[in-house]
Amino acid sequence: SKIVSEWNGEKYIFFNSQKEADDNSDYLIETGKSVATAILSIAILARPKKVIFVGQDLAYVGGKSHHDSYGDSTGNGLKKVESVDGEKIESNESFIYIKRWIENKISKTKGIDFIKCSKEANIIGTIVSELKNAIK
Repeated sequence: SKIVSEWNGEKYIFFNSQKEADDNSDYLIETGKSVATAILSIAILARPKKVIFVGQDLAYVGGKSHHDSYGDSTGNGLKKVESVDGEKIESNESFIYIKRWIENKISKTKGIDFIKCSKEANIIGTIVSELKNAIK
């Protein structure tokens, strides 16, 4: 608490829900309950021309997730989502929450192109592209 009170630079408030935030702050960062969504909020504050998503599969790739704590696609609670190719692929409630959060954030953000460079769960509002083309 001493660091916060003595820091003279800009201060940002990270929150999961609006009721946690101070409505008067110009520096609110919605976390969306994940690292990827918090980073998206930070990126949008910088007002770039484009945001490129790399590795935001939000589904099981080859029956596996990005992290051991999510396990593999043999467990309960699996849901089907649409891939960028229009196929139905396996996901879970946590991934679907993040997907919807990102879609909502994109729908409220104007003037930024959002580019998805993976072939798994479709994120509405993104442009699907190969990474090398997105960077050009």
